[in-house]
Amino acid sequence: MSVVGIDLGNLASYIAVARNRGIDVIANEVSNRDTPSLVSFGPKQRSLGEPAKTQETSNFKNTVGSLKRLIGRTLDDPEIQETEKRFVNSELVDVDGEVGVRVNYKGEPQCFSATQLMAMYLGKLRDTAANELKAPVSDVVVSVPGWFNDKQRRAMLDACQLPT
Repeated sequence: MSVVGIDLGNLASYIAVARNRGIDVIANEVSNRDTPSLVSFGPKQRSLGEPAKTQETSNFKNTVGSLKRLIGRTLDDPEIQETEKRFVNSELVDVDGEVGVRVNYKGEPQCFSATQLMAMYLGKLRDTAANELKAPVSDVVVSVPGWFNDKQRRAMLDACQLPT
């Protein structure tokens, strides 16, 4: 069993594995060591990481970034209204008391909370690690910023528990 760590970034994330010879940073499906922190929704499927980055310009309104900055916050949070609203491509909405996005997915408008989006993205990172290790990943260490408050930390824990 290997120890897997994820360094979540606002633009990209890294997956590292502790092995006998030290720490290895895992390459994703296109051999990049960093995976873009993006989720994109299309008419037939959702894309995560590199495929979402490829679709970012052609599917601008349905590609969501800034996952780390949105998780655990409310729509009426001053920082969301003043700063994040300008940098998130999708329409920000309230989803059960948490900030979320409205996107067009499979031909119809759908809303996803920031926790759901993070769960999707973390599932992608888990699958990338499992492909590299050729074994299922059950335990992961996820880094969060020191400035995260308790609500943001709990939302991250919830995202780790949600099915993807």
